[in-house]
Amino acid sequence: MPRQRETRASPRAARRRGRNLDVGSVGQIHASLAVLRAYRGEPYEDELAAALAGAPRDDPQARGGIEDLDAGIALAEGRYDDADRHGWVALAEFPGSMTPSAQASIGRAGLWSRRADRARRARESLEGHPGRVTAALRRELTAGIAALEGREDEAVDAFLEAGRAYGEMGVAFHRALCQISLVATMGPGRRETGVATTDARKTLADLRAARFTERLDEVRGAVPARPAAPHVRDEAAEQASIGG
Repeated sequence: MPRQRETRASPRAARRRGRNLDVGSVGQIHASLAVLRAYRGEPYEDELAAALAGAPRDDPQARGGIEDLDAGIALAEGRYDDADRHGWVALAEFPGSMTPSAQASIGRAGLWSRRADRARRARESLEGHPGRVTAALRRELTAGIAALEGREDEAVDAFLEAGRAYGEMGVAFHRALCQISLVATMGPGRRETGVATTDARKTLADLRAARFTERLDEVRGAVPARPAAPHVRDEAAEQASIGG
């Protein structure tokens, strides 16, 4: 029989590449797989255990990375207190590498559980940090805090800015999570809530991020109904920014 050509995607090639990786790199691969499977609602415990086994416990960056991973998984699973706790431990271990990922988990956990104080702490810890994603996240948290404090028109403007920024960077996943933040903090009577819900649901379905679809449905049912305030806005422009 002719020898089968080995491709980069073949199991044999994968095993060969694996032998050439150090323990830390293998741990990072398992960590990424654990997060992906957790977000999809698939079993991830074996991958998480392998990631822990490959993380050098004397390295603060590795310890911070594991805590950051735990914060992200806790957010996906709706364990908001755990997301807050793991996120702050991650930042205490190695703030430079954990920003803005840890603050994203902390801040969104605060918004989705309607804890403005927690979201505010996360936003404050982003001050002085550069980067477009960081700036968009800061705007998202500002929007959610404004909504929770009853300043909904101000919140809409900030959510629009954050959504546009994520869209311009091509980070559809973060844009969908920003839309969950909008849904979690604004009343169901707002037109923007319906637009954000529809768009986020489609994006999360495309990404197979089932856990975050669950969070979307959860926060949508948890927000108390408020009568829609009359206002005149450019609805076509807002729908384009919020919904795609």
